[in-house]
Amino acid sequence: MLRQLGGVFGLALAGALLLAANDPTANRAGTVQRSATFAAFAAADAVLVCTASAAVTGLPRAARRREPFVRGGADSLVKQFVLRCPGYYGGAMVHVREMVEADIEAVSTIRVRGWQAAYAGVVPQTYLDAMTVEGDAGQRRQWFSQPGRESQDLVALGDRGPVGWICFGPYRGEMPGLERAGEIYALYISPDLIGQGIGRLLLGETHAQMKGQGFETSALWVLSDNQRARRFYERAGYQADGVTQDDVYDGITLTELRYQRVL
Repeated sequence: MLRQLGGVFGLALAGALLLAANDPTANRAGTVQRSATFAAFAAADAVLVCTASAAVTGLPRAARRREPFVRGGADSLVKQFVLRCPGYYGGAMVHVREMVEADIEAVSTIRVRGWQAAYAGVVPQTYLDAMTVEGDAGQRRQWFSQPGRESQDLVALGDRGPVGWICFGPYRGEMPGLERAGEIYALYISPDLIGQGIGRLLLGETHAQMKGQGFETSALWVLSDNQRARRFYERAGYQADGVTQDDVYDGITLTELRYQRVL
């Protein structure tokens, strides 16, 4: 059985499986330092997942939209998978559970290092260099403890602790004709473990939870220049719907594409 499972994952995850995406909770209007109105902190994705954003301090685009870090119901499904993929912990167990406050520093490290690795040559280097784990963790800790959040956070745990993180919730905007649309705000994987199926694991669990909560569609944002992320999401059933938006990073304008799929 394990041999068969390993074969399935090995084939399905071959190639550019989890890529660096941009997190959709990111800098759509500039960095925290550049905008006095940017008081809220939104989740940012880096190496795997949604469209880009992050403040100069390493934090993502914030109060432009509803703060994406709001986590809803306490109940979350926890699934365990044994991955027999070459190079991944020698076949160690990885499981998904709800994120807790003790995970914050590890998640911030994954996100910041992921951004710096994934967006080199795409996002201005000055912007990437200004991101810090300490800054990200400080803001993330403040938002994590606030009541009334609507989003949910899941982490993938390996034998060294958190190795991936995903944040999702209601779509932060309007999608005509779709009243029950969810959004993946951010998906990060440790840069050295991209391609091992962890991102797909988190994405699959997220889709299951979204569907269980009554969402009919899942949407996310990806930088147009992030070809690896776009291929990953397309393989996962997402399609660009023609909607775009621009983000400015240290004076450089980058375009994001909206992707969506039926759950």
